[in-house]
Amino acid sequence: MTSNAFSTSSTAADSNRYIFGITGTVKEIVYPSKAILCFKYNGKEEKAILLVHKFLIDGAAVDEQRLMSDILKVGDVVEFDGHVYDKGGFGQGKDKCNYYAMRAWKASQSKVAAKEHMTSSNKNMRPPTIEGTGYISEVFPRKGVLVFERDGSEERVLFLASKFYVFEKRLGTKQSLDQVLNEGDPVQFEAIPQDSSDNPHYCSWFASCVWKGKKPFDEGLMGSSAPPVGVSGRRGSIGSTGSSESISTEGSGSDSLTNNSLNPSTSKSTISNSAPQDQVIRGRGYIARLLSPSTVLIWWCRQPNHLQSVWYQASQADTAILSNQDLRSVFKEGDAVKFVCSRSTNGGPTQWQATQLFRDEQHHQN
Repeated sequence: MTSNAFSTSSTAADSNRYIFGITGTVKEIVYPSKAILCFKYNGKEEKAILLVHKFLIDGAAVDEQRLMSDILKVGDVVEFDGHVYDKGGFGQGKDKCNYYAMRAWKASQSKVAAKEHMTSSNKNMRPPTIEGTGYISEVFPRKGVLVFERDGSEERVLFLASKFYVFEKRLGTKQSLDQVLNEGDPVQFEAIPQDSSDNPHYCSWFASCVWKGKKPFDEGLMGSSAPPVGVSGRRGSIGSTGSSESISTEGSGSDSLTNNSLNPSTSKSTISNSAPQDQVIRGRGYIARLLSPSTVLIWWCRQPNHLQSVWYQASQADTAILSNQDLRSVFKEGDAVKFVCSRSTNGGPTQWQATQLFRDEQHHQN
């Protein structure tokens, strides 16, 4: 037990060297096979070096003989996993990059569209306010990202926990969004354009209100009493209103959402923490440590650079696929994996325990 505890703590320390799911922009192409990526991390502008054979197209690595200029161009938006650049020390070397990209791929279309909207000189192409249905794409303790469809393309909206309501009750200041929202959950929202490119989430909209159930009535919150135009219930559909930007403030404790105010009979699809110990989730991550022939520690990439430790022990899993194999011959540290997990109920070394584990061929690279 002492050995496992030591391995877990050392893995946490090692994780500070690694970054996952980061979105960046190609700043420079260095002939013949190198690119410099710029990105925002911990409030600072950073750079990462990307070699052509670390770039993935349809899950496969590009041949190292290809020219980088044939693959990417300056301004392209990419996502990548990386680690602190070891050559010459932090920030040293001729490229002055603090990070090295282990693998990279083209960013989602919604992030590309957001970049175009935020840098466009024609701000009149977007309505001053939109209202409609969106779906949760990323969720953090006190902020999240939802996506919706407009004019045939997917767009992204950033929202804060202080703007989120369930059944007309504002989320409490001590509650986390990831306790009540899951990726893929449908929500209603009202948002205004966000024009600043200083935005690591690549969202071209900022929500003035996000809600489940009945829309909260707050004259200071909603920018207009006029009814929304063209809002339907299909995925990502939106309508526009003529209202101007309106900013709400955090409410008092009397009108905020607390655990006691939730109806125990509420369906799991609406409130995810009604029975957290029974919640089963599919996830993606990377092998952090091979602790024994039958035990591994996984880094779960719940959101960009938001890691959660997951314990997997083949002998206790509900699948026999890996039960008779030495996991050290199947995986190596850093391998991309997919898994099914639930919250630990037996006081295990991590909060989450995986019951099924598979190689993630989409992001795997030899």
